Amino acid sequence: MDGILAFHRLSRSLRSVSMPLDLTWERLSVLSVVVEREPVSISQLSVAESVTSPTMSRMVSALQSRDLVRCVGSRRDKRSVLVVSTAKGRTTLHKGLVRSLQLLADVLSHLDGDALRAMADMIRDVRNKRPAVAEPGSQGSTAAVR
Repeated sequence: MDGILAFHRLSRSLRSVSMPLDLTWERLSVLSVVVEREPVSISQLSVAESVTSPTMSRMVSALQSRDLVRCVGSRRDKRSVLVVSTAKGRTTLHKGLVRSLQLLADVLSHLDGDALRAMADMIRDVRNKRPAVAEPGSQGSTAAVR
């Protein structure tokens, strides 16, 4: 249970971080994908973020309105639009990541060894695609960490 409680505290704390330009976590995630993979199409962003193309179009428009990304025509396919980051977008992403990492370091520094080990076990389970917590309603749903 230490890991679960620590994870919830960490999650709550990270959500409370104020992002530059009041960006949502979702938009910051999209911006990070653009910076990492640019130039990238709306459909590629949709797949990367597991949302529909219309949802991604709205997110890109919101980022564009803040001058964080630009849409440019594809040289290969004149019908296609690609998304690229702006200098302001890259700076904003960097600031958001720094704030998040500072908070993460602060929260983790207050955890004891048992809680840190439990969180590490949960992370390993997720990476291995094994749920660390029993699903509600499943047999043995004690919500205990394996």
